[in-house]
Amino acid sequence: MPLADAGAPDSDAGIDGGHDAGLLLTCELLVCPPWQRCVEASASARCVESLSIAWVSPIPSASAPADLVSIPIAIETDAPAELDVPWTSSGAITSAGVFSGQIGVRAATLFLSDTDGGEVVLTAGWSGGPLAVTRFTLAPPIVRPGPVPSYGTNGPDFEPNDPAGLAFRRDETVPIELGDFPQPMAVFARVDQPTARTLGLAVTHRSDGGGSWRIDLPLRELQFPAFRAPVFVWATGTDGGVQTRPRSVPVTRWRWRRQVSAVPNPISVTRPAVGTWGVFTIGVGSADGPTDGRFVNLGASGNIRPLQQWPASGAFIALTGAAPAMVGLNDSSGGAYLALYAPPDIQVRRSTGSPRACSTASTMTICANNFGWLNLEGFLGRADFFSGCPSPPTAISVYIEGTVLFGSGEQICFMDIRGRPPTARPVSLTQNLYRPRFARDVGEDPRYFVAGADGGVWLVGRDAGVVEFELWGGGLVDGISICERRDAAQRGTKWSYWVTSDRRVHGAAVDTSDGGISFAAPISSSQLLPAESSTTPVIAQPTAPSGLQGSLLVVSRTGAVSSFDLATLRTDWTLAAGDGGIRGGRVDTEPIGSTYCGHFGSLLVPSSGDGSLYSLILDGTSFAWEDQLEPWAMEGRTPQHNEVNNGNVPCTAD
Repeated sequence: MPLADAGAPDSDAGIDGGHDAGLLLTCELLVCPPWQRCVEASASARCVESLSIAWVSPIPSASAPADLVSIPIAIETDAPAELDVPWTSSGAITSAGVFSGQIGVRAATLFLSDTDGGEVVLTAGWSGGPLAVTRFTLAPPIVRPGPVPSYGTNGPDFEPNDPAGLAFRRDETVPIELGDFPQPMAVFARVDQPTARTLGLAVTHRSDGGGSWRIDLPLRELQFPAFRAPVFVWATGTDGGVQTRPRSVPVTRWRWRRQVSAVPNPISVTRPAVGTWGVFTIGVGSADGPTDGRFVNLGASGNIRPLQQWPASGAFIALTGAAPAMVGLNDSSGGAYLALYAPPDIQVRRSTGSPRACSTASTMTICANNFGWLNLEGFLGRADFFSGCPSPPTAISVYIEGTVLFGSGEQICFMDIRGRPPTARPVSLTQNLYRPRFARDVGEDPRYFVAGADGGVWLVGRDAGVVEFELWGGGLVDGISICERRDAAQRGTKWSYWVTSDRRVHGAAVDTSDGGISFAAPISSSQLLPAESSTTPVIAQPTAPSGLQGSLLVVSRTGAVSSFDLATLRTDWTLAAGDGGIRGGRVDTEPIGSTYCGHFGSLLVPSSGDGSLYSLILDGTSFAWEDQLEPWAMEGRTPQHNEVNNGNVPCTAD
């Protein structure tokens, strides 16, 4: 026991003494900073410098385009594999990470953010320990879209620019300059919508100076399921190994708004008529102000063409083929006239009585007034009376075969107007009452789709007798159209589309396989219109099968515009009524579609709420608005009858 007691103090003293003297400290007991290593010498363990760090990439004073998604960075180090080397960036880009790997060159990625550029400082290592610093500059971006254009000056009478802000128009081209990039290089574009497809274009042309590349992005080739939206544009090089960050380009379907009434809140704005002489429309005057409106002739870009001003306190407009416009108007003396307008003047006036309705097919235009009807073919001929048919009519459709269908209240009539001079042979339909909504099915004998006064879509026709047959027994129909589908899947199939008062859009293929006419498996839209519509839907289709499937355009009473895919009735886009869209809260006149030379077609929407005509850009360079067997007035068609599209009439932008 004494031996043990005597040995204990000696043992403790040995440990303490060894520590104090630095003789017994080991690397297990000594903690070194991460950039040092522990060395056990004969006297004691100690920490010594052991790491070196040097930047490999980027080299000092290098530059990188500011719109790259990322750039590779690299160091050379003798740090062991188990030790990560931290790095940070400051200046134009703030980021952090670590270099991992074996002894030698280690790589990492610096992701760039949206910045205007400037100097970036990269630091690898530790504060108080080994550090390596390099600097590089974020240079101008590789992808440089051209400046967003202005199409003129927005004012109270004319708005050529989107009121939501300057933007490229849907059918324009975006010029893009590109810096040097690893070849091969390509540019990609996609609208900021989840369902949109990406468009890719190869970059093959140098700019004129040769110091950069250039490409024109044709927005018309881009799928654009939106009214206005940013289009993201980016570039890739070396087969996608290097990519730029997307640049945003604003794009819109807005073409223009033109004030066409002399007063801000007119009684109505007439349905425009479109032909080789321009876009004709009448603003009719105010209920609490002047009763005289004005007759306006516009170019396709919205500019006002010179014309003789005539008061027009209640009017319609029609075109006879490519001939001058027929204008119905009341003058200041209270007389009602039908006028022939050939630019720049109204040249002929004839007393007519108050205009009521008008429709055009081929070279024939039929107009009705409060006491009779007029054949405007060549501005000749007049019949005396709607004998046996309801009068005055409120809606009218005319067809090339010489048949007129018109309605007043809830009754409709057929007329045969064959022969010279034309004679009226009315056939009244009395079994049911109908709303004056007409759409045509081309058959051996005239047959029409009409809206029942108590709901449903009816087929009425005149074979050996009178045909009245219910095709669809749903709700009250506010508007109905028909078209022959031109997309690849349904090419040649006739479809009917209609809008009901519950704000839903419907469609059905027209089945004639058994010699009769029926609807095959009607479909309905899942999305309701923003408000009820009281106008005919406009059908817009490319003239040949393509990636574009066609659209059904519906305008609500309040001015909201909705575009539906013809095949699925899925809503592609909606333009809400109000400051950024159609204003005034009152659309009570039919919109129409119009071709526009060298551009996509336009939807022309007259708003009686603010006395303006709106032009909105659709999808397609040449649309099948025209068909000599069907009236443009009920189908959203222009009365050009293929003349402009076939090149028989000079095509000008205005």
